[in-house]
Amino acid sequence: MPTLEQFDAYVKDLNQHDWSYEMSDDYSVWTRGRDARRVLKAKAQANPVFISSFSAYEKANIGFSTDAQVKRNAFIYDLRKTLVVTL
Repeated sequence: MPTLEQFDAYVKDLNQHDWSYEMSDDYSVWTRGRDARRVLKAKAQANPVFISSFSAYEKANIGFSTDAQVKRNAFIYDLRKTLVVTL
């Protein structure tokens, strides 16, 4: 189980990631985005809480649906509350 600080740092990284990198015409932007996504996914695979967060961000950013992003934010908020209670 990650600490609250670790969870917050990971969610911050997810928020700052350029989820639209695949649509870039610039190969260097695409490469940086791909590499950053790999790092985020590798961190997620080491922790079940992180994999849930990564999946929520990945799903919410497919098509960039506002409704999906609202659901993602609610999921992350609930997940964070769970961490606070268990710590």
